[in-house]
Amino acid sequence: MCIRDRNSSGEDFAYGSGFFVAPDLVATNLHVIEGAAKVRIRPIGSETESDVTGFTAVDYDNDLVLLKTCLLYTSPSPRDRTRSRMPSSA
Repeated sequence: MCIRDRNSSGEDFAYGSGFFVAPDLVATNLHVIEGAAKVRIRPIGSETESDVTGFTAVDYDNDLVLLKTCLLYTSPSPRDRTRSRMPSSA
């Protein structure tokens, strides 16, 4: 998951990564979104980008945040799962 932050002028100023922990929740490090006026997410390999609509939990001690999004996680197809496996050694 790619995370893009924008400042109050609408300019990109930071990038980060995260991952789905529920169909509409993305976990990332808090420092990735600190100071952002707007946060957008995009799954890696996708052209679809979505606004983050808020957050559901913050852990300041461990630098973690759960972001709420309208972009829903869907599990990969069986074909995609097979392709993503590491090759077996001979």
